Amino acid sequence: MVQETLYHDLSLAERAQLHLAVSEALEAGDAQALPWAALTYHLLGAGPLGDLNKLVRYAQRSGDEAMAQFAWEAAATHFAHALRALEQSDVNDSTLRCDLLLDLGEAYNRSGPGSGDVPRAREHFLEAFQLARELGSPERMARAAVGFAGLNIVTAFGGVRQLQLLEDALAALDPVDSPLRVRVLCNLAVDLWNRSTANYERCSALSDEAVAMARRLGDPALIALALWARHYSGWQPVNLAERLVLAQQLVDYADMSGAPVIAAWAYVSLSLDYTDAGNLPDAERAIAALRRLDERTRIPYVALRAAVYGGMLELLTGHYAAAIESVARAEALWESDTPRQHQIQTYCLLRDLGRLSELRDGIRLPDPSNPWRAATQAHRMLLALDRGQSEAAHADYADLAKDDFAQVGFNAFWFGAVVPLAEAAIAFGDTVNAARLCALLEPFAERLAFVGILGVCHGPVALYLGRLATALGDWETADKRLEQALAMSERLAIRPY
Repeated sequence: MVQETLYHDLSLAERAQLHLAVSEALEAGDAQALPWAALTYHLLGAGPLGDLNKLVRYAQRSGDEAMAQFAWEAAATHFAHALRALEQSDVNDSTLRCDLLLDLGEAYNRSGPGSGDVPRAREHFLEAFQLARELGSPERMARAAVGFAGLNIVTAFGGVRQLQLLEDALAALDPVDSPLRVRVLCNLAVDLWNRSTANYERCSALSDEAVAMARRLGDPALIALALWARHYSGWQPVNLAERLVLAQQLVDYADMSGAPVIAAWAYVSLSLDYTDAGNLPDAERAIAALRRLDERTRIPYVALRAAVYGGMLELLTGHYAAAIESVARAEALWESDTPRQHQIQTYCLLRDLGRLSELRDGIRLPDPSNPWRAATQAHRMLLALDRGQSEAAHADYADLAKDDFAQVGFNAFWFGAVVPLAEAAIAFGDTVNAARLCALLEPFAERLAFVGILGVCHGPVALYLGRLATALGDWETADKRLEQALAMSERLAIRPY
C-alpha cells in the first residue's frame, strides 16, 4: 500500500522515467530467461520514452508465453499491445502485422464465449487472410482460413465466406504433406458436410486424405484432428460401429497430443458414440474426462461442451436436479446472437418437468446452412403442438414432410427430425406419413433415438415404432415394440419414456 501511494504521488513524467529504468534493468538480466510480461508492462508504462520496436517484440513474446499457460485473455491483451505498438511505430512490416493478427485472432477464439462465435476474431483473421494473399504466403492464408472457422467448426458462423476462404487456402497450398494442409482439409470436410449430405463423397475424400497425411507426418494432434474430421464428416445413423472405432483412436491420439480443443472434440465424440450404443457407464467416464479438461484449460468452448453433454446424460437418466444446473450453465456460456445450438435440450428438460411456460423465447431456427435446422424446426413443431398451436405446428410439419422428407439429412441430427415428425404424424392422424416414418425407423428398432450433438435423446426408437404401429392399427407390432422399449429402458437404467 505504501508503494502504491508513493507511485501515485509521482508525476506522469517521473512514472515514465521509473518504468523505463526498470525495463532497462530487466533487459540486463539473463537473456535466456527474460520476464517478457514484466518487460511489456514497464515499456507500456514508459509511454513515449519507450522503444516501440522493443514493445512489439516483448508483447508478442508475452502473448506466446500466456498462450502456453492457457492464459487466453492475457495473451489477447499482449498481442493487442504488440499490434498497437506496431501501428504507432515507423516500421511498415506487413509480414509481422499479419502474424500478430493471426496470434490475436487465435487468442480471441480461445478466450471467446462457449458458442465459439467470436466476430472480432473473424475480423482479424479476414484481414490476415487478405494480407497473406498480398504477401504470397499460402501458409498464412491457411492459418487465417482455419482461424476464421473458429473452434466450433460444426457451426459455420463465418457463413459462405468461411467456405470460400478454406477453398482458396487449399488451392494456394502446395500439395505436399504439411500440418496446415491437414488442418485445412479437416475444416473443409466438416464445412461441406454441414452444408449438405450430398457432399458425402468429397467429404470422405478430403478427410481420408487428411488422415493419411497426418499419419505420415506422425503428429498425434494432427492425427486426432484428422480422425475427428473423418468421424464427424461422415456421421450417419448406420455407421455407429465405425464411429466407435474412430472415436477411441482419436481419444488415444488426443491424449498423447496434449492439445486441449482437440481433446475436447475427442471426448465429446466418444461420449456421444457410447451413449448412441447404449453404453452409458463408459459415456459417463468420457464426460468426466471432458469436465477435468474444462477445469484444467479454462476454455469457455470446452466448458460449454462439458455442461451440454453432462446435462444430456443427466436428462437421459432422469437426474433432473443435476440436469437443471448443467442446462443453465450451458445457456449462460453460449453468448451469441445466433440461435443456440443446444436450445432443444432446454425444451426437452422443461417439457419433461411440465414447465414449458418458462420457455419464453420459444425455439429459434438457425441459418439454413446449419445441418441441425431440420431437427430444430421439428422441435419447434412439437412445441407448437404442446401449446395447442396446431396451425403453426402443421405448417412446420408440412414443410418438413414434403418430397418424402427430402430436407431431413441422413446425418448426426436425423433422429432429431424423424422422431418429432413421428409424434406429429400421430397427432395429425396422417397414416400415410406414419407408415413412411415407421419404415424409416424400423432398421433402428434396437437403438436409442439419439441426437447427441444437440444434447438430447428421445429414448428407445422402439417406443416410437410402437406408437406408430398403434396409430396404424397394428396392435401386435405395437405390443411387441412397446415391450421392447420398456425392456431397453430398464436394461439401460434410463427414465421411462
